[in-house]
Amino acid sequence: MANSIAQQSKMGNLILAVNASSSSLKMSLFHLVPNTSSYPVPSGPTRALLARASISRLMTDQPMLKYQRGLENVINVHVEVKSLVNAFKYILPALLGDERSGAPARKEHVSHVCHRVVHGGEYTTPRVIDEEVERYLESLMDLAPQYVGCPCSLW
Repeated sequence: MANSIAQQSKMGNLILAVNASSSSLKMSLFHLVPNTSSYPVPSGPTRALLARASISRLMTDQPMLKYQRGLENVINVHVEVKSLVNAFKYILPALLGDERSGAPARKEHVSHVCHRVVHGGEYTTPRVIDEEVERYLESLMDLAPQYVGCPCSLW
């Protein structure tokens, strides 16, 4: 294949999806794939799942790591990770460094990071997080601090 996933990922065609809660962290890495369908569909690229990882039960004695490459279950083990910050630092290198998934080894190849925010106040649609949006979300931190601050501050 002339333009492999690994080559295309170096062009910045990766999306990292983050879902942080009080007791778990879920992250998925997608690759943007050009839409080559002749069937009438909305224009623009589609996405292909490269890998998915999660650490659940963070507030217990036995947090659980689950890792999938595509749809294949690779790992399901207990880990010594007790916080969202440590879970993020544990999962991110695993997702980006998994050469068998076609992912790159550096976060600079990720063009977009998506994060579900538990309470966006008046925001009801997806937003690019610029300085204004970040200040607004920070003003909502008291509503659910574990959901709003962590992933944005770690990237």
